[in-house]
Amino acid sequence: MKISVIVPIYNAEKYLDKCLKSIVDQTYRNLEIILINDGSSDASGEICKEYASRDERIVYLEQENRGVVLTRRRGLSCAKGNYVTFVDADDYLELNLFQSIVDKIDSRQADIIAFGIIEEEDNSSRFSYNRIQEGFYCNECIKDKILPRMLSGETFFSFGVLPTVFSKLFKREFLERIEIEIDDSITFGEDVSLTFQLLAQAESLQVIKHASYHYIKRVGSMTWNRQNESNLDVLEKTLTRGFKQAGIMGIMEKQLYEYMTFVRLLKAPQTVSGVEKFFCQKDRRVALYGAGGFGQA
Repeated sequence: MKISVIVPIYNAEKYLDKCLKSIVDQTYRNLEIILINDGSSDASGEICKEYASRDERIVYLEQENRGVVLTRRRGLSCAKGNYVTFVDADDYLELNLFQSIVDKIDSRQADIIAFGIIEEEDNSSRFSYNRIQEGFYCNECIKDKILPRMLSGETFFSFGVLPTVFSKLFKREFLERIEIEIDDSITFGEDVSLTFQLLAQAESLQVIKHASYHYIKRVGSMTWNRQNESNLDVLEKTLTRGFKQAGIMGIMEKQLYEYMTFVRLLKAPQTVSGVEKFFCQKDRRVALYGAGGFGQA
């Protein structure tokens, strides 16, 4: 089984060597490694070329800056593996990640294989997992057990299925036979938009609780910046369109409202109805514990 690993790269020289080393040194060797330099102005290109000169599994591509959506799309058009996955250029993998996944892949080979990740922030780390029981889910099971809770979990601010594309393996044949519309101009929520539209059309899903992908949360990254309301509107419209096309808007409408409320509280709290009324009542004292995105906002 060949796995195509797509790495979009933009000005990542500080982290790129650690990332690429963790991929090429994987104990599972049957990899196709596609590095796409998305118009970097730093030394990222030179680092990629050095790795490509030493490992024949690496395909190195360069382009003018086009953004992550189009860069991933180009990587998919080149991929030849049975499964496709993505790695962010500032993250890294434990060396047994792919072997540990391949060892657990069900013989039915699901359209999507979802696994947990390790989130690292400052000097702390925590395991983040899918709030779905491990196992193989067919089409009807996805509709009954996955879709009703995939976007909004049992509690507010939680997902049933992690939204990140780097915590998934996608069967290449599945990606080729379906159509997903993602606005090329989307600048926030690219992973969410792709992941949940794909899940909505998957005929099978396998959930694996643990795998050792290290997701590095960096201060100042797009994920943690405040957002214009228009960026959030694009995300909501993209998800709404995708769910309607998949015929599951009835299942997803409440979840989508809860998810977008969560996003707006983090990224544009002034747009959420009732927030000012709650926090700005005269003589009312409010204590916010912690300095997460919502507390800072």
